[in-house]
Amino acid sequence: MRIVRADLSSPAEPMYRALFDGKPVGGQANQNQVALAVTRKLNRAVLDAEPEVLHLHAGAVRDDHSVVLVIGSSFAGKSTLVAKLVAEGWRYLSDQQVGITPDGKILSYPRPITLRRNSWPLFDHLADVEVPTDADVAADRFELSPTVLGAIDHSSPSRPTLVICPDAAIEAFYVEPLTTAETLELFVRDSLDLERAADVGIEAMLAVAASAPGYRVGGQDLDQKLQAIADLAGKAEAPGEPLEQTVVADDEAGVRVEGALGWLFIDGSGAVYEPVTGSLVRFDESGYRSWQSLGLAERDWPEGLAGSGFVAELTEAGLLHGGDA
Repeated sequence: MRIVRADLSSPAEPMYRALFDGKPVGGQANQNQVALAVTRKLNRAVLDAEPEVLHLHAGAVRDDHSVVLVIGSSFAGKSTLVAKLVAEGWRYLSDQQVGITPDGKILSYPRPITLRRNSWPLFDHLADVEVPTDADVAADRFELSPTVLGAIDHSSPSRPTLVICPDAAIEAFYVEPLTTAETLELFVRDSLDLERAADVGIEAMLAVAASAPGYRVGGQDLDQKLQAIADLAGKAEAPGEPLEQTVVADDEAGVRVEGALGWLFIDGSGAVYEPVTGSLVRFDESGYRSWQSLGLAERDWPEGLAGSGFVAELTEAGLLHGGDA
């Protein structure tokens, strides 16, 4: 275990300075900004200290029966949703950075929860916590200990049983199931170190995709989202391992990118991923069969395939090259 030390001082008002492992992080007139800078350094230190696992830009919570991975881009509402789940009795694992072992288990990283200021009224737990005023805070977000809202989870790492992709941009509530390939696409898009993790990262993503069904949950009513997650967690069924998987080797035509990976999942969705460029393309079962045939000389492709949108999509992603494709 690596132990780091962060020191905050205010040698000359109103300037705050921080040291991280003895090295200066920088000075700010705003204490909140310095705290955010220290947490960013801590995030990086955790990343570097765990080269054997994949890290996702995601949050996670668990109860006695389920482990929920919350993944999405910035402003999707990840941290707010995680914080609300913790406030409602779920145990906290992380809110923005999650480590995934090669066998698909989540590592707890109970960093401070980062909440945007406009979300504070959503939490009764924060009624007695001093809220920074406009004069005190230069940013629209700040950090607080997860124990202010609820409990931190200290149990052994476990595979997630549910993947939630929140969508706070849409006002109306909705729940939309994701195909296994769509869930995998989220992992690729929101990975923090997939290029470094390489094969280990691919193993981790596939293990999670096999164990946890994915859903996009939209809307701005947190209570509706919480109820949806509780309902989904109670009926979640593991999607299962890929039905087929392929690693592209050299082909005579030189059409497909050597080393590209392809999967066909039980739900009929498929994906092709090229590790060097990080490109991933989703498709259905017929697309997977077509992709398998693209290693042939172009003249041997199924009729009409060379000019298809499917081939154009693979070409645009850099997964197909050569000839007229």
